[in-house]
Amino acid sequence: KSYKNAFEYFDSQSKSIKKMLLYWVASAKRPETRQKRIEEIAELASNEQKPKQFR
Repeated sequence: KSYKNAFEYFDSQSKSIKKMLLYWVASAKRPETRQKRIEEIAELASNEQKPKQFR
């Protein structure tokens, strides 16, 4: 999938938000869960949104 503007939106977030999002991904025990979280962050970031628990 192509997530246009996802990186720009993610990069525009504060350092603390980026750190929390990265920890959320890294804390997943299963690789499938990590991948799902990465895709969720990318999809929402391309629409200039954060996952629900980080809003």
